[in-house]
Amino acid sequence: MDKFKRREPCVHRGTFTVVDNNFLGIKGGWQVEIVWVILMPSQTWLNALPADTASVLRPYFPNYSAGEPKYRMVFSAMSQYASWVTDSQVVKEVKAMLNITDLDEDEAEHHEHLGERVAELVV
Repeated sequence: MDKFKRREPCVHRGTFTVVDNNFLGIKGGWQVEIVWVILMPSQTWLNALPADTASVLRPYFPNYSAGEPKYRMVFSAMSQYASWVTDSQVVKEVKAMLNITDLDEDEAEHHEHLGERVAELVV
């Protein structure tokens, strides 16, 4: 809630108990860790934009309705914003969740299984 009040994206990692879902065949009673990401407006990101660019975006950016964005610049800004949030906040939470430390380039080449670990988590 604090990030929302400060006009920053909300990223939260938590552990939750899975419940039975007979319809979908899910057996509950185990724990799952989830990283929740809500792309709220970010004052930090907006302040970093050139004034001309920021003036084109709505005050509630990036929370447009589906048909609202009409210009390539707005679509591009939405894409860049999602990338910025992912790089600046989400990646560190996912790495912490997977117990991954930063690797240098040589080490990273030898950890191709990392992609497989991440793929296992995507539902």
